[in-house]
Amino acid sequence: MALTDPATTGAINSRHASSPVIQSCNFCTALEKLLADDEVEVRLEKDEICEQSCTAHVPLFHWIETNYSEHLDRLEKARKYQIVADKGYALGTIFFFRVSGRTPWLRVYSRMGNRYGSYEVLLHSKISQEEKRSDYSSSALDPDWVDLGIVKEWKERCSKEHGLKCQNPEEKDVSPAWLIDTEDDCLVSGTDNHSFVALSYRWGSSTNQKIDKDTFEQLKCPGSLSRIKKFVTATVRDAIHTVRAIGERYFWVDAICIAPDNKEELAEQLQLMGGIYASAKLTIVVLDGDSSNGIMGLKSQSSPRSLAHIFPWKDGKSVMVRQLPSLSVQSQVVSKYFQRGWTFQEYTLSQRRLIFGDQQIHWQCSCATWHEDLPGLEDPTHSLKFPNIKQGWPDFKEFNVLLNEYNNRQLTYPEDAFPAVNGLLTYLESFSFECGFLFGLPRAFFDAALMWSYNIDPTRIDVRTRRGIYRRKPSERRHSVLPNTHLPSWSWIGWQGDSIGMLDTEAQFKWSDWTLDSGSGQLASLMRPSVITTPITQWYNHASRDGSDKQHIPRYPTVYNESSEISYDTEVWSVEGPMEYGYIPREAGGKYSYKHRQNLDMVPSSRAARSAPGLEVFGRMATVTKCG
Repeated sequence: MALTDPATTGAINSRHASSPVIQSCNFCTALEKLLADDEVEVRLEKDEICEQSCTAHVPLFHWIETNYSEHLDRLEKARKYQIVADKGYALGTIFFFRVSGRTPWLRVYSRMGNRYGSYEVLLHSKISQEEKRSDYSSSALDPDWVDLGIVKEWKERCSKEHGLKCQNPEEKDVSPAWLIDTEDDCLVSGTDNHSFVALSYRWGSSTNQKIDKDTFEQLKCPGSLSRIKKFVTATVRDAIHTVRAIGERYFWVDAICIAPDNKEELAEQLQLMGGIYASAKLTIVVLDGDSSNGIMGLKSQSSPRSLAHIFPWKDGKSVMVRQLPSLSVQSQVVSKYFQRGWTFQEYTLSQRRLIFGDQQIHWQCSCATWHEDLPGLEDPTHSLKFPNIKQGWPDFKEFNVLLNEYNNRQLTYPEDAFPAVNGLLTYLESFSFECGFLFGLPRAFFDAALMWSYNIDPTRIDVRTRRGIYRRKPSERRHSVLPNTHLPSWSWIGWQGDSIGMLDTEAQFKWSDWTLDSGSGQLASLMRPSVITTPITQWYNHASRDGSDKQHIPRYPTVYNESSEISYDTEVWSVEGPMEYGYIPREAGGKYSYKHRQNLDMVPSSRAARSAPGLEVFGRMATVTKCG
């Protein structure tokens, strides 16, 4: 779309005839067009922009130039590009782009034509609540204070529009032992099935005094939390305020709601940690700072926030560049929160999240993501899911993804590796791993799981970027109140790093790979090499030194038994027929193959989709033996 359209240019110029800004400025003309029209495609060369002496767009354009240079510096430091004094890498073109119904964009290209940045830009102005929901080119974001009123709207909208989609009906709610009653300002029993809000945050190097047994008893008296402030960190205090402000009452936070000096309750609550976050009505997630920093921008509670990227423009207007944090649990590079081991299970298992990130609030549930600056604009949610496990199938492809995402994160105390993920493992037990885990290895498949391996990616040849795995070593901490802080070398728990594989080559868990046959154009299955593990050892585990409490570990339940009669759950499995294949299918045992009642095609047909609405299946799992 040309910028020299006389009708368009004349209309814009006459509207701002009194402005001291140069009316023929191509950048300002294009920006105004971008913020006003539904469909825009305008390209401007940097030389063309710099030729004009307009001062209105200087703050925004200077930020673009600075951000572009910093991006190139990061690329060079990461050795992704050898960027020297090459004019081809210099900023070349700015592309003003918008499609109907979406936000305006500025895209930045080098002189060689490579894109090195994309920014959503909005007109920052005072608009009504109704306009907030429909106008995607303007934002009324308060630069000082968070609008917690929007959260109530998001909660109501999620409840009405999403319903059970944002809550797995198969999950069993877990009640914490203790909750904070934000109205009575004290601790109350959590066994009364109260709906509650949880908190997920980084502890950091907080110097707040730890709660002792006597103080814990005092906190059960109404009004005690306000009186005994030295035990409540800034972030916890601000989160309590937030819970009240959004119309909720009960609140759970690990630093206060777990009784001290009670090893049994501590062990129990750590095991239930995954279920606690999964059962919370909402989880407040604080990406910014740690426990000592608090939450900025809570009116009458904390200091004002300081929003960057709002630039003065012309005629009293301002332009805002949207700077949204990555809300993916896999975004370790951009957020310290996502680099921590403890927060992984908290974030992954939360059904709904109210996120404080980049000094704005964001909502994320299973169906939608909303942001404070454009509260009516719905973005899709991209989260780490494991649908097959939740359907009752021990899907080791999904399990390995969870394992590797967690195992590359940081822990202040390496010996916390198992306690920090035990809540997630216990949560998985309620769906597909009924025999539980032994330091991260599934007990039901212990023989084969012991042969977990580290998979070297041949494409990661740069030594600086190939992390590998490293032996975890206990810290010099004299004593830990946490149970099971061992780091066994035979489990992945004793090692830090990703690219770990477990049971991924076992025949009964092997995934078929599908491709289009070049001749017929039909889907074809590629049979990959696989192995069958036959147990020859009876394993035991025990906690005492003398082994007096030893328990046998179930033998690996391979489905390829020589006997024609095998143990299987008749409620979900039926005999499909005698085996007539040249290879042994996964759903087989002895002389027969078996069919699972929820076994769908690899590529679901419309019939299969109708038979299991809403079921996401990425493959077929078959484990026909149960643990004794």
